[in-house]
Amino acid sequence: MARTAAATAASAHPAAAAVAASAKPAIKIKVYSQKELKAFDTQFIKDNETSLVYLIEAAKFLGIKRLQELTLDAAANMTKGKTPEQIRKIFNIKSDFTPDE
Repeated sequence: MARTAAATAASAHPAAAAVAASAKPAIKIKVYSQKELKAFDTQFIKDNETSLVYLIEAAKFLGIKRLQELTLDAAANMTKGKTPEQIRKIFNIKSDFTPDE
């Protein structure tokens, strides 16, 4: 027969029974639609464009594949059709070329 948390706690220690009886129910998790997730992702990237390179590095270091995909796709879209000079400006990269090069 299954025992409730309160019953199990009461048999272990009387004070534990009071704590178990007053415990809050489990947290409810909201399930988001693909449309809601896409909107969140888009806004997240917009809000973090200046730190995009750091997000890419963090996602890779932490092994968060979905964040890696999201940030790398955003970086690719930001650089599509841009000149090397424009890309340097977007990501605040200093050119190491001399004017003659």
